[in-house]
Amino acid sequence: MAPVTALLWLAYYRILELPRWLVVAVPCFLLVVVIRPKLLLFAAPLILLILFLKPRPAGSAGKKRAARKR
Repeated sequence: MAPVTALLWLAYYRILELPRWLVVAVPCFLLVVVIRPKLLLFAAPLILLILFLKPRPAGSAGKKRAARKR
């Protein structure tokens, strides 16, 4: 338990920067995987999609369009 506590202490400010939905999603995911391990086959692709299909920062779409027109 001590190493986990030490890691949490060291990463405290980085943890505060995480999106709020992630704080809810990770424990729910872990609970589902512990209760029904076969659901991991369905959950793993969903997690990969969430990681790769993050929303863009505001205003980034307009900058790309303007760069293409030049």
